[in-house]
Amino acid sequence: PDEGGDSAVGMVFDVMERGYYAFRLASGSRNATVAELVKGNWSGRSPEVLWKTALASREKTHKLSVECDRGRIRLFIDGQNVGETRDRTFEYGLVGFGVFGQGRAIVHDLLVDSLR
Repeated sequence: PDEGGDSAVGMVFDVMERGYYAFRLASGSRNATVAELVKGNWSGRSPEVLWKTALASREKTHKLSVECDRGRIRLFIDGQNVGETRDRTFEYGLVGFGVFGQGRAIVHDLLVDSLR
């Protein structure tokens, strides 16, 4: 995220006409980075925060991963399970990446796999 402003970068998933989920890293207070899962729609209103935590790491590069299975959403940062929530609003859709506000994201090594 861009330091000093309201911004976030991350991955979006289960993107469909009704809305999306976004697992993103956002600028917090005192230049801290906050990881959050939000549920948004295309109305222009602010997305609903489903889960949020401050990151202990000050690194600029992170690996974000998401596992979705029948409404169970598990969140991983750098291979560590950092959170879990349940929501069945969007159970399928597209996967992508986004910059929310000001910022820059560099994406590489994308893997989308079905759960067995």
